[in-house]
Amino acid sequence: MSTANTDLHMQWRQLKDRLARYMVAVGGIGVIMAIILIFVYLLFIVLPLFSSASIEKVADYPLPADSGKTLYLAMEEQTEIAVRVTDQGQVEFLRTATGKLLKTVQLPLPENTTITSFSAATPESEVLAVGLSNGQAMVFKYHFKVSFPDDKRVLTPVVQYPLGQDPLLIDWGKHPLQALAVQIDDESAILVAVTDDQRLMMTVMEKEESMMDDEVSWSEPETSIIAQSHNDISFILLDKNQRNLYLANTNGELSFYDISDKSEPTLVQHIFLLAGHNQLQSLTLLAGDISLLAGDAQGNVSQWFPVKDAEGRRALRRIRGFSDFSQPVM
Repeated sequence: MSTANTDLHMQWRQLKDRLARYMVAVGGIGVIMAIILIFVYLLFIVLPLFSSASIEKVADYPLPADSGKTLYLAMEEQTEIAVRVTDQGQVEFLRTATGKLLKTVQLPLPENTTITSFSAATPESEVLAVGLSNGQAMVFKYHFKVSFPDDKRVLTPVVQYPLGQDPLLIDWGKHPLQALAVQIDDESAILVAVTDDQRLMMTVMEKEESMMDDEVSWSEPETSIIAQSHNDISFILLDKNQRNLYLANTNGELSFYDISDKSEPTLVQHIFLLAGHNQLQSLTLLAGDISLLAGDAQGNVSQWFPVKDAEGRRALRRIRGFSDFSQPVM
């Protein structure tokens, strides 16, 4: 009897030994396969870094010509939908892959008015503004609502009016606004415009929150004349912190204003960005809204940065330049 029990016990031990051997073997092979897959994945990720960059055309289609001249063109972050703003006050949303028109929104412009200027705030804010021929300005914002009906991601483009749907009166004399800049943050909104008779106007609105509920409203716009310019202003740049204001004409003559105190803007500097007989073709703020890039008709690009001098006063200084372009920098 004891011999039979001993044999059964030995068979059970041998079975457990075989099972353990197979499990260890399978586990070891699994670990090796996992490491190999990790290396394959890393190779798949890193390998494109060693190949030349390439680009190919996915789609080619004309934009609707009957809706007017394009003032602004951008895409949402997934590059699925593009937004286009025209000089006829139309905001169009198109499918980027096919050019299919998804939605058109007509801005509620006053009758018998035309768009005379345009401005875009920071790209992440998606805030835009148009200046009108009657001295008014309209601020609007495009946005893409994300929903998941039936577990499918759907983008719905909308147009909003953060300062209200009625246009803001910038110039009491109702002169056309020939240049415009806008910025909106969590506390205030500011619009700076130049009229056709070269008056520099600034309109400020403060955000007001109700103590009774979460309703947010804006104060009445306060407009003031900063200066009477004697130059034909073509460029207005306003940083996102609503502190620095830059005005320039096509001759490269630039005025730098400090508007951190909205009630008392001060002229910081008046300089020439270009040398010789040249024309300023483009002027823009780099990411961060600190330094300026200026492009001219001779194919030169220069970068300007506000720095402090020996007396602690801020002034624009040319940091670097690029001159390898053979065509005007637009």
